[in-house]
Formats: sequence, structure tokens, C-alpha cells
Amino acid sequence: MKKAGLLLLILAAMLFWWLQSEPNSPRKSSAVINQVSKGNSPTQAPRKSPHKPSNQESETQTIPAQIEQEPTQAADESERSYLDIFHDIRLAQTCERFYLRQASQADYDHLADLDNVINGQYQITTGATTAQADALEQYIDDCFQLAQTVSQRTNGFYDPQIQSPVLFALEQELAQAKPQTAAEQHLHRSLVLADQWQQSLDQLLQTSQGAFVHTREEQRALQQQIDELHAQITQLYQFTDQVSNEDVAAIYEQIQQLQKLKNQRQAVDSQLREQQLATFQSLTTQLQQLLTRGYLDAYLTAINALDANNQQANYQLFAPNMANEESKRLMTTFVPEYQSPTQQLMTITGIQDQQVFDLLLRPASLLMMCLLGDDCGPDSIYMRFYCTGDQYHRDSHAEACGLSLVDFYSQHYLSPNQWQDVSDLLAQMEQAYAP
Repeated sequence: MKKAGLLLLILAAMLFWWLQSEPNSPRKSSAVINQVSKGNSPTQAPRKSPHKPSNQESETQTIPAQIEQEPTQAADESERSYLDIFHDIRLAQTCERFYLRQASQADYDHLADLDNVINGQYQITTGATTAQADALEQYIDDCFQLAQTVSQRTNGFYDPQIQSPVLFALEQELAQAKPQTAAEQHLHRSLVLADQWQQSLDQLLQTSQGAFVHTREEQRALQQQIDELHAQITQLYQFTDQVSNEDVAAIYEQIQQLQKLKNQRQAVDSQLREQQLATFQSLTTQLQQLLTRGYLDAYLTAINALDANNQQANYQLFAPNMANEESKRLMTTFVPEYQSPTQQLMTITGIQDQQVFDLLLRPASLLMMCLLGDDCGPDSIYMRFYCTGDQYHRDSHAEACGLSLVDFYSQHYLSPNQWQDVSDLLAQMEQAYAP
């Protein structure tokens, strides 16, 4: 009997040792897609807690030399971590539409607005479903709870007189916070690099077009003359019975001459452009390196900077940086050396049709965020977008409410062929950014 008991103890100890020695995988790969393809849809893609460092963050990491790795200090429970504040900023960006409408109209009815948009979009009269109404109510409650918390926490940064007081206060709080973990240090570096990259790009575009001949003050004076001439044309049509086409044409000729004078540029300084291009390419390389480190928030910041002109790849779904055709034209014309991550990805995939690629890009991009550990469950930013629509409540999908992003895409949003194409594109992205 004693021998049997001893044998049981040994077996129990071996089982405990085996369970403890299982390797921890910091990130699941395209197994998420494979599960859905086989009909075993997970209710939520793999995620990391937004307020709790994962095993990947807490362990010693190999990080760029520019990031100083300091010992992680015990966090003060009364303070928000660097990542906590950044996640609050992400939420506040999606809440901005509610804040602005509430500021302009205290009794604004968001649900009535959603009803009207849905009725117009789908040619119905029933308005939002109960699930959509509940999701919108919970979403608004979360937004204003955040605003209240921020106003109490941020030591005077919160100023209701400015246009975006919640975002402003959070950005000031983030500027004073100290990144502690490896994930926070990568995020901080990504934010700094993204700002430097944009400044470098602006300088390069300016130099590549040639510096303006006239100073800003001189340009303002020329613009004032242009505005006065436009006002003359308006007065002619308002107070003259019979307007002379010759008079109007003569005024327009003056306007065109002033516009040319205002926009006159010097010859391009080739040597200066080469120096600025080298700086820009160096910053681009450093940002691209952050795409492959496996840190969600650093990846998001870097990809948003590098792909800023591509609306389909934009992750700020509610308040996106609208793709600016003029900016894209300037980049193509004056900085032809630059290739965005989206352009590189399209080249890798071999997809020739831009419209087909754009159709697949956003689902694949958001699923890539899921694989990196973002919240893609029913209450995530992404599913609130699909359930209640964009900043104007357009493009809402009642069937999205209560589902994870993976389930919504695979069961409703995409056809089986589109889902397979998205899965293939995601595999290419995973190979490029999560080797």
C-alpha cells in the first residue's frame, strides 16, 4: 500500500514538472485563420491584457541599441503605466466624435442619428437593432467615463476650453510618463521616430520642389491681393446688372499671375536634397525595424506613420487620416525613392489590381493586429466600428454586434473566396512583420 502511495506521488510530481516546463508562446500565428477555415471559429482572437504586461514584455528582450534597457521597477498602483495612457489615447481618438457633438449640442441624440443613417443606408424604417443601440450606449458611457477620469487625474492638463481636451490632457500625461518595460520603450521610440520621420519628410518635400522665392509674409500679402480680386468678381455679379465677361477675364488673369508669383520657387539644391534624403531613408529604416519587433503598439505607431497616405491601411477607423491625393502625388513626384509598406506588400504578393488589393488590405491589416495581441473581441475598438459605424455612423453592420473580428469577417463580411484571399495576404504580412 505504501509503495502504491509513493508511486502516485512520483507520478503527480512528474505531471506537475511537465506542465510547468511547457514553452510559452508569446504570439499565435495564422493558426487563428486556420481554426476558422476548419469551422472551429474562436470567439476571440488571441489577445494580451491592455493593462497587464505579458510574458513577452516582462522577460529580458533583445532590443535596439538606441533603447536603454533599465531594470523594471515596481509600478505605483496610483499611477497609470506608459502603455495604459497610450491605450487611453487610442480610445479617446475614437471617442472624439462624441465629445465634439456633446460640446456643440448638450442634448445631442446619438441613437436618433444612428437610426437615421441606418434607415437611409439600408432603405428601411426600423432603425438600429437592439444590439446596435446597446453597443452604442455602452460605447458612449465608456467614452464619457474616460473623460471624467482624465479630468480628475491629469493635474490641470484638462482644459474644457480647447477643442480636444481629453486627447490634449492624455498626450501631456504621456509626455511626462516614463516607459518602463521593453514594450513601452519600443513604443516610446516609435512615437519619437514617427515625429522625426514626418518632419524629415516635410523638409525633403520642400527641398525637392525648390525653396519658395518669397517669404511667408510676402506670400500672405500676395494671397491677400488674390482674395481682394475674388471679392471684386463677387461684387460685380452682385451689384452689376450686366457683367462684362472681358472684365471678369481680366481679373482672373491678374489672379493667375499673382498665384504664379506666390508659388515661384528657386532651383532645387541637389546637394541639400541628397543630405535630407539620406536622413529620411535612415529614419525610414529605423521605423521599418520596429515593425518586426513583435510589439503591438510600436508596430501600430510605425505602420500608421509609414502608411499615412493609404486610407485602406489606416487603423484609426473612426477618425482616420483621410488619404490625401495631393500628398500622394507629391510623394510620388518628388520622393520617388520612397516605397510605403503597402506598396512593398503589393509587390511581394504579385497582385496587379489596385482595387482588389485595397479590398483585402484592411481586413488583413486588422487581423495582423489581432495576431500581435490586440483586442479583437466583441467589445474591441474594431467591432464597435463595424457594429455602430464610422464617425458619421455609416457602414454599420448589425450582424457584427456581439462577434469577434475573426468571426465577423469569416461568417458575414467576406465571401469564402475573399476570406481565403485575406488569409493569404495575412500570411504574407505575418512573414514580413512577424518572422
